[in-house]
Amino acid sequence: MNRSSSVAHARFTFTASLVLYFLVPSALQAQETERQATERENGEQRGEPDEVNVALQHFRRGVTLYEEGNFEAAAFEFERAYAVAPNYRVLYNIGLSRRDLHDYAGAFRAFTDYLQEGEREIPPERLKAVRQELERLRERVGRIRVDVDESDAEIFVDDRTVGKSPLNDAVLVSIGRHRIRAQHKGRIQFRTVDVSGDEERVVTISFPEVASEGSTNTGTPRDEPAPPSRRPLRTVGVITGVVGVGAVIALALAIKADGDLDDELDQVPASPSSVESTRDRLDATALATDILGAATLAGAAVTVGIAIWQRNRFREYQRSRETKRSTKVAVTPLGLSLESVF
Repeated sequence: MNRSSSVAHARFTFTASLVLYFLVPSALQAQETERQATERENGEQRGEPDEVNVALQHFRRGVTLYEEGNFEAAAFEFERAYAVAPNYRVLYNIGLSRRDLHDYAGAFRAFTDYLQEGEREIPPERLKAVRQELERLRERVGRIRVDVDESDAEIFVDDRTVGKSPLNDAVLVSIGRHRIRAQHKGRIQFRTVDVSGDEERVVTISFPEVASEGSTNTGTPRDEPAPPSRRPLRTVGVITGVVGVGAVIALALAIKADGDLDDELDQVPASPSSVESTRDRLDATALATDILGAATLAGAAVTVGIAIWQRNRFREYQRSRETKRSTKVAVTPLGLSLESVF
């Protein structure tokens, strides 16, 4: 267990007298005035509603889990306890759990609320320690200001809802990469942004205009070209294939007619009318073979041309989509900050 975890563990040593709604998280820092106030409140709260007992159960589970090193589960139980029956003392436990999870933004919020809600009752030594912790955390958090071109859009940061547009305040986040999502009337937009310590980034989100009534909304913004259709290539390809098959059949008939003509000529005596009829059939099938063969070659050339044209159009379509993505690199005192928008 590292030093911070050891210190935090010590803060969770509880005395038997602290059985108010929630126990004070640190027996080492607990002052006699806090004990007396807690015992007095304990006496006053006998017969309290079930919510207090439920909250106390969550809190005790949180303490056990924290001592086991399961900080995520401990934070969950502490937050449940605070939601059932709010008490500013629990915010301190939430802050410690979030800090040990490296959720610096969650710890910063919890410690800030702890000072705001209990500043008059917090012992001076604890007050000083929490303020120092906030100063350390300040270098590990940043802020994201989200500007959306639609009002009443629901905004999420790392899949956690932070409110609806317009947001009056920037969103507190830990150092690192964060995913922004905005939803408005069935439309969704995503952004990704990297945030450094004690830095504020601005993310702008614009929704494509809704398709007019009676039109089909394909989900493609109006300034983005539609994907090229493959129908012309398919159509010409099918026609060329059919003509090619006809050319093969005509060639087979011409070969057969040529063989029949040879047989007629080999007969003695040869029948002039039969020979003439066979020769006419050979000429007809040979002509059909020539015509269909030429048509097949022309169709193949057209098919290749359309394939090249469509390939170029598809490349243009891909380039037009890629131009909507941008990457911004900023130099900060702590290094490089990268923001990708797509």
